[in-house]
Amino acid sequence: MGHIKLSTLKRGVSRQRVARRTGIAFLVFALAIQAFSVFVPAQAEAATSYDPAKDDMIVHGVSSKENILAHYDANTRNFRDIMTYNGITRAELASMSATRQRYQVKSTMHSWGWASHFTYAQGERSHKVAGYTAYSRPQMLWGYSSFSGWQGYSATRGTFYIMAACGNLVAETVPSPKPAAVCDKLTIERVNRNHVKLSASASVKDGATVSQIHYYIFNEKGTAVNATSANGSSNSVVLGVSSTGTFKAQAFAITSLGNVTSAACGGTFTVTEEQKPSISITKTVNKQKHIKASIGTEFTYEITVSNTGNTVLKNAAVTDKAPAEVALVKGSAGAITGNTWKYVIPTLKVGETKSFTITAKYAKYSAGTHKNTVCVDTPSVPGGPDGCDSATTETYENIEVCDLKDNKIKTIDRSQYDESHMTTDKSKCGNIEVCIISEKAVKTIAKKDYNESTMTTDMSKCEQQPTTPAELPHTGGIMDTLSGIFGVFGLGAVTYAYVLSRRKV
Repeated sequence: MGHIKLSTLKRGVSRQRVARRTGIAFLVFALAIQAFSVFVPAQAEAATSYDPAKDDMIVHGVSSKENILAHYDANTRNFRDIMTYNGITRAELASMSATRQRYQVKSTMHSWGWASHFTYAQGERSHKVAGYTAYSRPQMLWGYSSFSGWQGYSATRGTFYIMAACGNLVAETVPSPKPAAVCDKLTIERVNRNHVKLSASASVKDGATVSQIHYYIFNEKGTAVNATSANGSSNSVVLGVSSTGTFKAQAFAITSLGNVTSAACGGTFTVTEEQKPSISITKTVNKQKHIKASIGTEFTYEITVSNTGNTVLKNAAVTDKAPAEVALVKGSAGAITGNTWKYVIPTLKVGETKSFTITAKYAKYSAGTHKNTVCVDTPSVPGGPDGCDSATTETYENIEVCDLKDNKIKTIDRSQYDESHMTTDKSKCGNIEVCIISEKAVKTIAKKDYNESTMTTDMSKCEQQPTTPAELPHTGGIMDTLSGIFGVFGLGAVTYAYVLSRRKV
């Protein structure tokens, strides 16, 4: 029984020891957790993207002052450049505390790193160091209450620290960033053939200012051919050039630091020759501007279309509407509809010429001169028609007429016919004999002079009618007697001669 009580007593003491040991273990663990919580950032969200390979000045940190000096000498990750930028010398690094110690974070402290983690409003600032961008920010932003490292003193920067975990610099003052101005960009937008809209912008920081942007245009020889300026850090202007070629546009920001430009604030543009579309058309007939054509005989209109501009022409429509007196027969191209010839030239290159012919004729005589006009029109040239030209023709016909002026029948061109003294009644020419009634005389006259009121072709109207007197006149005496004697003897002689002639027979 006593043995059982003793055994039971021993088991109780053992359980108490286990409980005490377990309690001490939990107490130590709790203290460890509490102690660890002192050094864990209260704002862990601010450092969730922290990458030692990107931010640390000495990746994996430093283990001693000698180790720090070795990295300084080697300029590991531009560590020496950061120190120099802050005015901290090697001698000042060598004078740091010999042993690593823990330091409380102060509101005046700023830590350095190679990556951005906070905003400008939170106090983070960027610095250009040896061509790279480094960042300084209030150490309190990390949420740590203390850190481990080495402390030193700089105549320029005052008290500073090198953090053991990352080699980053912690200082109670930060160099003021140098004022900076940048010409950010230039855009070139064409307004027309030889004018461009130039738009530029510039940015400044840390106290720098910009008042204007100057714009220049340089020709291929580098000579400025146009320039202007506009107020402000972002603006636009329109500039032009008067010649052709490739030009360079450059923008300069006028800042408190001087005139600032960059490759991004430059650009080029090309001005080509002004597009001047032009077309001409000429027309002849049988290689002349005017001809006479006989009825039914074909003649030829020649048409020539030329591109006289400096740009390709499209869809040049050529139209030839013949006058009603002329009949179009056929064309070397195109089609004839309703006595109108049409053809569309699809493309006419610069300096190119196209030629066409149209055969025509007169179906019948038509008096006068007849103009035939051809025109060309292309949408490449504003307005219309863009050009026209003409050639003229006339026809002829030979006819016989009586020319009353000279009373002759003549063969003449119908166009020469003059009805004032000509007639196609050829019977009007020639001579006729007429009786002049008042004179009872027959005369030969021109037919054109015949006057029926005073003349007649009835010749009987001009015959003389004999008259018989009532009593012969008495001539008297001896003369009558002698006349009778001679008459008797004459009659007897005739009779005798007749008788003799009969005897001989």
